[in-house]
Amino acid sequence: MRCRIFKNSIFLALSALALAGCNDGDETDDDSDAGTDSDTDTDADSGADSGSDGGTDTDTETDAECTGEGGGYVVEFADPNLEQAVREQFEEFDLGDVLCSEELQLLMGLEASGYGIADLGGIQALMALESANFFLNDVTDLAPLAGLVALDELWLTHNGVTDLAPLVANEGIADGDYVDLVDNPIDETAQAENIAALCDRGVHLDPYCP
Repeated sequence: MRCRIFKNSIFLALSALALAGCNDGDETDDDSDAGTDSDTDTDADSGADSGSDGGTDTDTETDAECTGEGGGYVVEFADPNLEQAVREQFEEFDLGDVLCSEELQLLMGLEASGYGIADLGGIQALMALESANFFLNDVTDLAPLAGLVALDELWLTHNGVTDLAPLVANEGIADGDYVDLVDNPIDETAQAENIAALCDRGVHLDPYCP
């Protein structure tokens, strides 16, 4: 609002007062804006610092979990029964609360009969595994075994396996290796191609080509 200053002496005083009032209002607005900007800057800085610090802390904690002598990455098993079986193979060692890949890669044999295991997820970390016994469990999906090329003995007796494709995909299961599939609900007609592929490799596939 512009205040017009009249030359008349009577109105000069009024105009001066009016101008003073306008200036006070402008200063108040400026102060308010400055306070808002300051608050905004403070909040933004606080948020940025908080986000940055939070991210750093999270990364540090994650990395610190497997930075011991073995190192590697954290391994999580989908089935706690499988984790229990793995831990019991290391009963002479204190693995702690966190399982690290570098430690698990030392395991060459796994005895897991009758543990009630239904999901093999996480076993992919056991890259040196040569022998595994899953007799009398509830395993249905063999996909996690597809990359364990060191396997040469595998017992899957009394499980719920229906698809042998993951075993075919595992090129390490070959001549002279043994796989026991007795008492699984395998449709021989549907799995004929996979059975033939394994038998042709020289795999002792019980009960199909023992």
